[in-house]
Amino acid sequence: MDVIDIHSYPNNKGGYLIRGADGNDVLLDHRGYVAIARRLGKPLMIGELGLHAAAKTEKKIWEATPDYFESYDDPAAAKPWVEKTLNSIIDAGVPLTYWWCYQSDRPTDQGQRQRFDIDRHRNPELLACFVKANQRLKVKLDAR
Repeated sequence: MDVIDIHSYPNNKGGYLIRGADGNDVLLDHRGYVAIARRLGKPLMIGELGLHAAAKTEKKIWEATPDYFESYDDPAAAKPWVEKTLNSIIDAGVPLTYWWCYQSDRPTDQGQRQRFDIDRHRNPELLACFVKANQRLKVKLDAR
């Protein structure tokens, strides 16, 4: 095994709850994955990173996180979550990450408000977040 490749969809929690060695729940976030990869002596990449927008009918999410977002079509609502996720990658120093941008050509998928795709035509404000994050990550990793 040469590389550790994870899929990460932190949603409104910023990570995943796992059982710690002491039996208590701990939040496994991007820094935690980097620490695990370092202990194993392997580089970490995130093969899929994404945020699930949540329909208002997903009451658990909205009760826990009233400022979450329903659609990437609403950059004002989605942008803070996209930025928070990208900041987590930069803070952890993950050198290679692929944003999951699934979009089907099926007509039924075209009208879904919770679809994953971010592109320069549909939501340029969100795409600009990626450009800025990439620049900041290059500086952090001294990869200019």
